Amino acid sequence: MTALPRLVQPRPTEVDARAAFQIASVRPKHARYRVLAQHLHAADEMLTSLEGLTQRRGLGVALEAARSALYGLGDSALGIDICDGYVVPNLDHADPVHWQWMSRETVLENGLVPIYAAAGSEDRVAEACRQLIPIAHNRNTLDATRLTLAMSFERQGRFREAVDELKKIDPTGSMSGARKNIARIEAKIAKQGRRS
Repeated sequence: MTALPRLVQPRPTEVDARAAFQIASVRPKHARYRVLAQHLHAADEMLTSLEGLTQRRGLGVALEAARSALYGLGDSALGIDICDGYVVPNLDHADPVHWQWMSRETVLENGLVPIYAAAGSEDRVAEACRQLIPIAHNRNTLDATRLTLAMSFERQGRFREAVDELKKIDPTGSMSGARKNIARIEAKIAKQGRRS
């Protein structure tokens, strides 16, 4: 049996990188689950801290654990469970200022949305996008989120909602080309109506 590396409490600047590296470097694959559990234990302790920065570090470790579960282990159910159990309930610990490390916007945009999308959990993608829309700090982020939400709705067969989101994209902005999808999705709606 291969000895597992001892989890070393990471320094503040290394939290995410160390979590991902330690989990990915363990062989054999089944031993990665134990290292992942160690990181989740550390994340849990950080998230229950009274200090805001430590709580945000806990969010970072939990997100890296979810990414490692999804991409490193190929376990999408575990990646979703980590997000649902560690990240979503602790979103209040994220920094409210959009340009700060582990801001609520960053956690949603670069953490939850891509993890849920890669895991194929479209209802969770839609919910994360709905939370991101009111706090998007600029028009590009807002329009990109609306596009992601619209595509999620389309994959779920919720065509009218997809069209509604696409129509909200700024027609003069950098994402305006996404509005070309409106005609394609409206054609699906019309085709669906003919079948009824």
